[in-house]
Amino acid sequence: MNFTKRAIEQIQPPESGRDTYRDDKTPALELRVTQAGTKTFAVRRRVNGKPRRYTIGRFPDVTVEQARKKAAEMLGEIATGVDPDAARLADRHRTATVESALVDYLATRQLKPSTRDSYDEIVRCRLQDWLPRRLASISRQDVTDKHAEISKESKSRANGVMRVLRALFNFARVRYLDERGMPLYPTNPVQVLSDQRGWNRSKRKQAILMPYDFPAWWSATDELKRDHRPYVRNIGRYLQVLLLTGMRSGELAGVTTSKGVLDEEGQEMPYYNQRAGIIELPDPKSGEPVFIHLRPKTQALLDEALKDGKGSTYPFRPRDSDSPLAERNIADWVAWIDKRSGVRVTRHDLRRTFITVAEGLDISPYTIKRLVGHTVGSDVTGGYIISQRKRLLAALGRIEGEMLRYREGVFEAE
Repeated sequence: MNFTKRAIEQIQPPESGRDTYRDDKTPALELRVTQAGTKTFAVRRRVNGKPRRYTIGRFPDVTVEQARKKAAEMLGEIATGVDPDAARLADRHRTATVESALVDYLATRQLKPSTRDSYDEIVRCRLQDWLPRRLASISRQDVTDKHAEISKESKSRANGVMRVLRALFNFARVRYLDERGMPLYPTNPVQVLSDQRGWNRSKRKQAILMPYDFPAWWSATDELKRDHRPYVRNIGRYLQVLLLTGMRSGELAGVTTSKGVLDEEGQEMPYYNQRAGIIELPDPKSGEPVFIHLRPKTQALLDEALKDGKGSTYPFRPRDSDSPLAERNIADWVAWIDKRSGVRVTRHDLRRTFITVAEGLDISPYTIKRLVGHTVGSDVTGGYIISQRKRLLAALGRIEGEMLRYREGVFEAE
């Protein structure tokens, strides 16, 4: 039919489904009419051998003349090998800002909730004045100047901010493409810090629980385990399990005996399988669970904590609350142990201690990764090594034995 304002206005909605009409003057232009009376202009064409439909807009918001003009533009793009949908997306990506790139990145990347929150906070707090800036406007000199500005406050923080910004530009290079599928942001301005050796040098944390500090620290945690208050006893057990497993503090704090429990952010919580003697950790990156294997002594600490919990599914929980431990529930007792023992260590230092002891015993790096809950899927060599439970428990036995020797004041092999 010949599309005119009057002709389209006279079209009646179908009783069911939808009807499609084609314009005599621009055959590729069609009008789709739904049962509800909605009338929408679109272009239908074969692209790369496949039929495609590109929506233009609704009548009467879009007039017949405007629809024909837009259809002609789209047909011209298609004739030159450009996908109109890709062109529209490219137009949006050409104006991408730091904030919009951050939103896209966090929405599409599989990150742990803590990592996602950290990235969001870093960009919104440390690059607040850059949030509305277009990615295309950020130069290498801008990066150098911003890095220097943040470095005046903290050199390590400046490096951290730039690493997140680098991740955003790497994401934009892959995801933001032009009409022909080429990157809109082929270069990463943060590369200037590597090219000019501008990254701040920061000393990596090396703090561990030294062998000669084991007796005092262990004695202090044992003292907590003898307290008359159940939740205090479980703080002592919690810290000893951290040391004996090398687990991350947040993962151990959230362990539950109920499988499939979700936290406030909808993430599955670590599951303690008492019969199997393992803790199952969900991995949001790979989608595959990883397992923490438990020796009898460590498992006994968890079971004693459950017994003191009086029916709670959480081995480690705060006072008068059936929920996982939180930072505020632990910090004061860690400080108490520091003062009582004269040994200042953080919970992450306990994880680092576990790994250090394992390395000192010449245990395979792949076995150590398995023991502390790291995946080795991205490591080609590691993919050929199957970590059986028997071998892992044997390695754990050696690590536990060495730590217990330290606890008794034996620091060198006999």
